[in-house]
Amino acid sequence: MRLMEINRRSLLKGALTASFIHNIPSAWAADDIAYVTTGRTADRSYLAYMLGHAGEIISSFPLDHRCHGIATSTDIKTAVIFSRRPGRFATVLNLVTKKPEFSFTPPDNRRFYGHGVFSKEGQFLFATENDFRNEKGVLGIYDASDHFRRIGEIDSGGIGPHEIILSHDGKTLIVANGGILTHPDYPRQKLNLPDMEPSIAFIDVSSREIETVLTLSTNLHQVSLRHLAGDKTGNIWIGGQYQGPKSDPVPLFFKINRQRRILEALNLPTDSGLRLKQYIGSVATNEDGSRVAFSAPRGDLVSIWECATKREVQQIKQTDACGLAGLNRDFLVSAGDGSLFTSAGVRRAHTINWDNHMTAL
Repeated sequence: MRLMEINRRSLLKGALTASFIHNIPSAWAADDIAYVTTGRTADRSYLAYMLGHAGEIISSFPLDHRCHGIATSTDIKTAVIFSRRPGRFATVLNLVTKKPEFSFTPPDNRRFYGHGVFSKEGQFLFATENDFRNEKGVLGIYDASDHFRRIGEIDSGGIGPHEIILSHDGKTLIVANGGILTHPDYPRQKLNLPDMEPSIAFIDVSSREIETVLTLSTNLHQVSLRHLAGDKTGNIWIGGQYQGPKSDPVPLFFKINRQRRILEALNLPTDSGLRLKQYIGSVATNEDGSRVAFSAPRGDLVSIWECATKREVQQIKQTDACGLAGLNRDFLVSAGDGSLFTSAGVRRAHTINWDNHMTAL
């Protein structure tokens, strides 16, 4: 049954690449959820949205604040939507009933950092958090079988953990530690830019011990490693946000080889950082593992690379494009102007300012 569900989703996403409107067999339910995201309406209200395979809005519900990342359980029954960092709440969405169930918060001395991931069996949710009193990052552990009760935490391996993903075998947590120190008393201020040390940490799920921490060379210590995605071979692709002078020619795209666990900068044209405005907002791989996409909302650009050759194969110009979701051989992109579009050129417009991230089910 699980294999049938996966194939069904892949077929539907393939249909989306061909057309947002047509080629979806009527035997499939019209209200199947394909994507979860958040956005802002014209009256400046924040909402969570469940989208169908054709990019249509199936359901929505209001949020108290702007939100950021979405974690979905492996059985595709539950999603957790995190408030924008530094945040104090996470909302649990029932994907079967298409309704929010409740919200939960971290302890008073912690703040969410915008992302989380479920364990493979779905019992635990690991959330990136700020232990601001001790100036370090942690992963809060929440029991999904017990109303998301917080049962503990582990070291994230660095400062400012942001996006976290699970390896394909479910044995390893992979955390992008942005390296930027923040404190809730000084909202959005970056307190340690001269001493940043971004890293990617690999943490064993069973022992909850840090296996490996990879860091950049000293001359790149201000490239905050924020977002990442894994391909089907187990390689990891990472996008950075440079905190130094805007004119510096620094790499923003990185890869970690699954076997050697070496952090490698991808070669970019010398003006790429300037075109991308030194800021990568999201990273995603497509389902067949052939390509990886990096969005640069400040540069109004999406850059698509071929994984095998590590070369850029497509650029898409689009105002404030940031949210990315992998299709079979393509990508769905959301933008702040309300656009939803694929890298093949199929588009659908909404009157919603889409937020930074979109999660495919």
